[in-house]
Amino acid sequence: FRTYDIASIGSSKGSFNVYIEQLLFDLEQWRLIEREEIAAEVAQVAELQEREGVAYDVTRKFTQVARLQRLEDVARRQVADARWLDEQARKLYEVGQALESERGLAALHLDESEIVARMRESEADDARAALWLAIAGGAQVEMPISVAAESLPELGTIPMEGEEVVSNSPELRVLELRRRMEEASVSAANARRLPTVGVRAGYAYFGTDDRADLYKDEMRVGLAIEVPIFDGFQAKHGIAAARKRAEIARLRHRSLLERKRLRVGELARQLETASLRLALAERREVAAREEQRLVDLRLQAGRERLREALAAREMAARDAGAAADARFARIDLWTELQHERGRLTDAILGASAGSPSAP
Repeated sequence: FRTYDIASIGSSKGSFNVYIEQLLFDLEQWRLIEREEIAAEVAQVAELQEREGVAYDVTRKFTQVARLQRLEDVARRQVADARWLDEQARKLYEVGQALESERGLAALHLDESEIVARMRESEADDARAALWLAIAGGAQVEMPISVAAESLPELGTIPMEGEEVVSNSPELRVLELRRRMEEASVSAANARRLPTVGVRAGYAYFGTDDRADLYKDEMRVGLAIEVPIFDGFQAKHGIAAARKRAEIARLRHRSLLERKRLRVGELARQLETASLRLALAERREVAAREEQRLVDLRLQAGRERLREALAAREMAARDAGAAADARFARIDLWTELQHERGRLTDAILGASAGSPSAP
């Protein structure tokens, strides 16, 4: 028999227990950590994708401003030609070499040319305002933008590239990383059926030493193994759902990859055709302006009618506009091609502009 002092009952001395548990093996947690690492990489690539989108929008607006400025210059030149023709019509009418109806047609042509010039000027101002909003993000009363067409990229031959190069675009990289995330989720769901292993260590202070058969304090270290037995089919359903999400992610990535591969090939072929159309349009523009010059000379010599001079000017204006459209349509095709490849920012600003730390 042992006799205990009643003073140990209701002792006012403090006691405490401290335990530390460290997980050593949990495959599900490892897979979830891997998934979070991939998610962080997705955020970085998504930033590059956003930069590509901004570069595409600004480049298209920049090209639109340059195109409308070109058409504005063409319209102003047409106004100057129309004024010259109106003055020639007045002189020819005074000497009896032109009909009143022909003089009226020349005056009408001048009015139409002035209206077109005002429209082109208004369209160019609106395009400059849109570009300013895109690059500055705020309203501006006075447009400080003056776009030089010479600053647009010089387009050379763009080689055809394989699938592995197209897949480096940020948009496809995001889908590829999300596919890997879903595959990690499948592994994590499968790992729920596996046991987990951990180590536990603790220290206990009992607060009294009046009981001689007990230690005043103690240290404990042990190994903890948890084996899942029945979870209500949670792991089974979780695995099935994770596999479906992974399959959806794979299909999305493959579908976009095929679409981009076909689109890049189509744009490359269109760009080659656009180069031929541009050369043809520029030749037609030069020929039309030369024809207009010859008609004007014959008109001054009294060997041409005003109607032929008007027709020559309409043809010259049409061919000049077509040449401007062909020139900047080629730039638009190049911009879309580089955007589909995910290389527009690098092509415009250099390789360093595509890094996440770039301004």
